[in-house]
Amino acid sequence: MRRTCQPIKINYSGDVKTNQLICTLLLLVATIAQLSAQQITASQKSFEEIKALAEKGDLQAQADAGVYLAKRGKYEEAFQWFIKAAEKGLPMAELKVGEYYDSGLGVAKDDIESQKWYSNVV
Repeated sequence: MRRTCQPIKINYSGDVKTNQLICTLLLLVATIAQLSAQQITASQKSFEEIKALAEKGDLQAQADAGVYLAKRGKYEEAFQWFIKAAEKGLPMAELKVGEYYDSGLGVAKDDIESQKWYSNVV
């Protein structure tokens, strides 16, 4: 599920790059809001339920497993679940993988990989 950015009409005399930046920021805000909702869902299920679904290839469960493990400070394990979902195109997981590469959390810091995953989100 790839999100695309549609042109928006704003009454300003900005250029196309400004419009693209605004659109990118709006997509990031929407993705962060989705992440917050998913964190609530993840906390309502037991990890065993989440993991069972994740191991069957459920993208949302893979991301939920990452959220669950990250909350408990198990960043390397969390990254492994986020990357599985990200590689299949889940935007929230792509954002988390970018954040992990950006900060070096659970994986070696890598600015190039970070930018690659951030750009996939938008």
